[in-house]
Amino acid sequence: MSAGARLGVIALALGAFCMWLGLRDPAFDEATFEPAPRAVPQPVLTAARPPAAVSVQRALPAAQPLQLAAASSVPDSEPHPITPERARLQRELQLIGALNDAVDLADGARVRELVVRYREHDPSDEQGLQAGYEHIADCLEQPGEEARARAQQYYDRERASILRRYIRRHCLE
Repeated sequence: MSAGARLGVIALALGAFCMWLGLRDPAFDEATFEPAPRAVPQPVLTAARPPAAVSVQRALPAAQPLQLAAASSVPDSEPHPITPERARLQRELQLIGALNDAVDLADGARVRELVVRYREHDPSDEQGLQAGYEHIADCLEQPGEEARARAQQYYDRERASILRRYIRRHCLE
């Protein structure tokens, strides 16, 4: 079938569809349809069975507005109050986000500046992130075999670190 014939068939089908839309029953357009009120059926008890095996058949109740439980048993309390621990965690997450942004931008100097702030914020560094970010900064500022070797040691030792992908991307590849 040629392209012109295909277009003719499509135009004919489109015209028939448009005519069908225009030839609807006018009474259908004027009618207003209101849903019939729903009656909630009463439970049906079957007496043929012993009382322990009574079958109750019931329709689902009509949707009712959701009523929320009280947020707390203590009046006028916030569900998640701002505590010093939450504020500290928020600051730590902001620092880690800023460090990841600096790494994505390959800005070694900014990474070092943020590592200093992170070290002041969390001197314990239980997850070993500060050392990882320093290795990444080394690779960004002074790429070479020495920085690569230190990054490889960190990569091999810190198997659960969130920085492994950055170490791999910026130092090992």
